[in-house]
Amino acid sequence: MTFVQVEDLLYFYSEDSISFIMTKTKKRFIIDMSLDAIEDDLNSAHFFRINRKQIIQVNSIDKIYPYFYHRLKLDINALIDTEFIVSRKRIKEFNVWLRSS
Repeated sequence: MTFVQVEDLLYFYSEDSISFIMTKTKKRFIIDMSLDAIEDDLNSAHFFRINRKQIIQVNSIDKIYPYFYHRLKLDINALIDTEFIVSRKRIKEFNVWLRSS
């Protein structure tokens, strides 16, 4: 068992029905919870579910770009090869979340 401080979290993601945490030190840990359960436990002022497979922390966002089909692409301030795309369904809520964070 490993304890990770909330301020050290960059994002959560799901892959092949397994949930993971990525930290600022680029360490990945498996978490025995679904993203739905994780989302319920997180402070919504700091974390936002951008799509079915990813929850990001507000301080991890480096840049935001327009993307295909009226979505947004996010650069996360970590050297990783993962795309972070805000789904069309969540764009409006995401923009409100950004302004309030």
